Amino acid sequence: MKLLHLSRDVLLLCSVMALVACSSDSEVQPADVGNDGGVFGDVALLDAISPQSDTGEPSGPSDADLGDSVDGGPSTYGFGWPCLSDQECHSGYCLQPDDGDTGFCSQLCQQDCPDGYLCQNQPAYGPVVFLCVPLTKVGCEKPCFHPWTFQGCGVPGALCALVGEDAMCLDACSEDEDCSDDFSCVEMSDEGGFALGKQCFPASGSCLCGSSVDTETDPLHCGECGSPCEYENATPTCIEGQCEMGSCEPGWFDLDGLSENGCEYLCTPGEGLDLPDPASLDLNCDGIDGVLEQAVFVEPGGIDLNNSDGTQSYPFQSIHAALNFASQESGRTMVLVAAGTYKGMLALISGIHVAGGYEADSWTRDSTLHTTIVFNDAPGPSGAMRAVTADMIVDPTTVTGLVIRTSNNPVSGGVVQAMWVRNSGAVLEISDNVFEPGDGGVGMAGLDGMDGFSGVDGGLGETGGTENWWNPSIIVGGGLGGSSLCGVGLDAAGGLGGSGGWGDDPFWDDEVSALSGAAAEAGAAATFAWWPVGSV
Repeated sequence: MKLLHLSRDVLLLCSVMALVACSSDSEVQPADVGNDGGVFGDVALLDAISPQSDTGEPSGPSDADLGDSVDGGPSTYGFGWPCLSDQECHSGYCLQPDDGDTGFCSQLCQQDCPDGYLCQNQPAYGPVVFLCVPLTKVGCEKPCFHPWTFQGCGVPGALCALVGEDAMCLDACSEDEDCSDDFSCVEMSDEGGFALGKQCFPASGSCLCGSSVDTETDPLHCGECGSPCEYENATPTCIEGQCEMGSCEPGWFDLDGLSENGCEYLCTPGEGLDLPDPASLDLNCDGIDGVLEQAVFVEPGGIDLNNSDGTQSYPFQSIHAALNFASQESGRTMVLVAAGTYKGMLALISGIHVAGGYEADSWTRDSTLHTTIVFNDAPGPSGAMRAVTADMIVDPTTVTGLVIRTSNNPVSGGVVQAMWVRNSGAVLEISDNVFEPGDGGVGMAGLDGMDGFSGVDGGLGETGGTENWWNPSIIVGGGLGGSSLCGVGLDAAGGLGGSGGWGDDPFWDDEVSALSGAAAEAGAAATFAWWPVGSV
């Protein structure tokens, strides 16, 4: 604030006022003005008086009324009139804001200022120069940068003071009635003990909250002024001076129960039972595709032995064990399986849903990224190779998100069925699965064929020569056997004909008769074509 002055005589006179009160004929009386309001730069005054009369003329005395007692300068402006310099005011005091903008003509006082003005010491004129200054409302609203000075607040009389740890402007006052309900009129002094006058000081001791603030329940001032409760995507509450997280904002959910991260899960609720689906929608917004409270969890690193939880943090290792556990636990109707390969035949249980495609740490679901494989490489007692069986499914049951795979069946003639279903109706839903069956077993050998037909007669034997009748060492072979007539199997011709005997010579008593033909080779057994059993 810049204070300009003109009258040295008045300044000297008011200096004496510190010890002795001024006499009545030397005291400067306030102008007789109304209380319609006034202007001080751009600051609104409280109950400020108007510097003009009803006729629009200045309310202070004119130069003619003052005569030669006061050097009024070039103007005749009285108390409350706008001014730019001390020379424009009868009193010689033009109070201006710090920025040098338009001020107003003030006057010397002894706690006798008009309504809306305060009699306050102005150190710029000396230690005991009291002038009427306007009452304003900047207290605890405007921060400042020069504690324990009258600089930076923008209005006369406002003090920059430390309120707690903050430098804030405080309004000037004479008594408590000059202050708002949450403030008291307090004598202020700087750090060295020098009196600075009375200012409106907050009853709470802080500019951050008023006396009506309850630090036990106010979430903006919980425990102390200026200590707000803040939670991500949640309503803050204050209970007995301690911050607590209230309800989540619409569309946000608190899944981990930690107030440090507030309501961390964004989700749009849907309708109906949240069964695992190809789109992996979380209809009940519990953090998984499925119903958390009804789920039994499975992952390759889980434990089957003595597992009575089946939760995300303590899952089963096998689907078979999880199904058996769920069938014995009321309300556990879903088996949710993380990515991995699970060996052995899986026998479904009526009323228990099985879904794959989960990631074991977060239990988010994407069957394309997180492949869940059910694989069987051991034929059953019937010789059939099956990965999943569903028999007597009479309650709603879903199988989804699995890769169902078998190896080749090593059993001769054994069938392969990736999934086998019997005695089950429309309540069984099979969706979003991949089937990868192996090959069926090799077919068995056919039975032996029937005996072949008889061959045709053999050919004629060789004709004996002249030596044949007298020389026994010469053998004449028989004819070739007849060929086989069978169209299949190995060809088996008839045997060779018998060798020729000795001639019929009456002179030789030891002649030899013709021998029988040699036995024919047996015909080959009939054979049948074979085909391996196809895969299913």
